[in-house]
Amino acid sequence: MTLDRAPSHRLELADPAEVLRQAAARAAVLVAADSLGASGRMLDLAVAYSKQRRQFGVPIGSFQAVKHAAAMILVGVEAARSAVYFAATSVDAGDPEAFLHAAAVKAQVTAEGARTADSALTLHGAIGYTWEYDLQLFFKRARLDEKLLGTPAEWNERIADGLALV
Repeated sequence: MTLDRAPSHRLELADPAEVLRQAAARAAVLVAADSLGASGRMLDLAVAYSKQRRQFGVPIGSFQAVKHAAAMILVGVEAARSAVYFAATSVDAGDPEAFLHAAAVKAQVTAEGARTADSALTLHGAIGYTWEYDLQLFFKRARLDEKLLGTPAEWNERIADGLALV
């Protein structure tokens, strides 16, 4: 295919490094939002399962350890929700510190998503690994989000590099 004599106009030159930085910030927030969604769904699945699964004649959701595990997941999900909303707004508005906000949610929310996956799987027991339960799908998604575009440790390094600490 040849584009001879095709009408065109010159684009304003942009700083390629800044364009890539903005794209990375948007991608980081989107991955964090995906992890948040997976975490919320894993919480819903764990709570529903703990209400139906019975041990010693009572639902396992009546046990204090199960209640505490579910409460910790809920705290993580709600904290992540606030952080993702803030970072998304920051990136969308072009805030000067948007990249740091995006890096923070990518690091923290995806790490929390991985912890949520472990907790939800523990609440389900071995059945959570099976194809019959959707938990395995969200578990894999949370684990992927944790590593996608860089690990939480790598994003924490980006935060440290972006802060004027010295």
